[in-house]
Amino acid sequence: MANTDDGTEKQGVDKAPALFGRLRELRARAQSLREFALTLQHQLASFADARLRDLEMKALLQDNLRPFTLNYERIALLIDEVRALLNEDDELYAAWGDIVGRVQVAWDQAGGNWLKIVAAETPQDCSRQLSRVVADLDSVIYDCCVITVPERIKEHLKLLPIGGPLNFSAAYSDELCTSTERQRFLNYLNLYPKFVEGLIDVKNEQILRAAPTDRRRSLTVFITAALALVGFVLILLACYLGDHAVLPGWPFTLDRLKEHILGYTFLLFGSLAHVVVTLLKQDRKASESSWTLSNWLLRIHVKENSFIISAISLWLAPVAMAFLFKEGIDWKSAFFVGYSYDSFIDLFLQRFERTITSASEAVQKDLRQTSLQTREAGPIATA
Repeated sequence: MANTDDGTEKQGVDKAPALFGRLRELRARAQSLREFALTLQHQLASFADARLRDLEMKALLQDNLRPFTLNYERIALLIDEVRALLNEDDELYAAWGDIVGRVQVAWDQAGGNWLKIVAAETPQDCSRQLSRVVADLDSVIYDCCVITVPERIKEHLKLLPIGGPLNFSAAYSDELCTSTERQRFLNYLNLYPKFVEGLIDVKNEQILRAAPTDRRRSLTVFITAALALVGFVLILLACYLGDHAVLPGWPFTLDRLKEHILGYTFLLFGSLAHVVVTLLKQDRKASESSWTLSNWLLRIHVKENSFIISAISLWLAPVAMAFLFKEGIDWKSAFFVGYSYDSFIDLFLQRFERTITSASEAVQKDLRQTSLQTREAGPIATA
């Protein structure tokens, strides 16, 4: 809170947009100067003769003196305005004072080196100074992004569904130009899990949107578990149907209810074991890669749709096991079917498709024969 001239209190958040806006403009202008410095380096590197290089440097600086001067003066003014905003609001100062301090120090260093180059009557061998300018401007740009980009990410993520990926590389490449800087920034965000509502994948430079509350994230687990447990109800209904309807070859009867229930139970255990092992593998790889994710609930939550679809697909398991294991299935087989369920269901669908195709061809053949016999018998019947 900061007190205004009339003694009333004004929320620090009121000044946050003004702070962010000035820092974004500062970042854009620093990027413009950085690009100019890189252009100078590139063009000067093509001159082998030192005298020609110095002359070209002088000509380039003279041609760009006015835009450089305007940029330089505007950045200096923006830093003064940012400082004034922080001095007026203790909350903003506490939150961003250290980073703004780094921005000011880096700019003072960059500006000093720029002025040495520009003010020199005959610039000579400025490659080292230009490299320092680029490094200092990189620092200014990065620190401005540390303050302004997280808020934009939060707003961006609100537009996405749960688990929707934000392509950080595509969305913020104009602000963090290199992959190294973007991954550095995402690693920084990873240090503060509550900074943005999402799962950060540094290696692939993306953020998967998550719900803001732990209650909503936990709901993913409960929904998935509830859908998987519906399979028991379906087995009961299938066995009841088998006893009260005439269905030759129907594998579900009340006499075999216990067998089907136990098979589905151990299949669920196997599926759960597969999820746990996958999460453990990710944790073990975390120390060897940029995928430093330790929150299991968050990792499950951002793949909510995938888990829900998988839970629903488990309803096919009793039918698949009855189709592939006609003599019955023991608990060990059911467990490993659950553990490798994706491969198992693919095998079942392939066999089921072949069976359906064969049955369809047989029905079509019978229909053709019946039709032929009807045509042959037609004249006789007429006579």
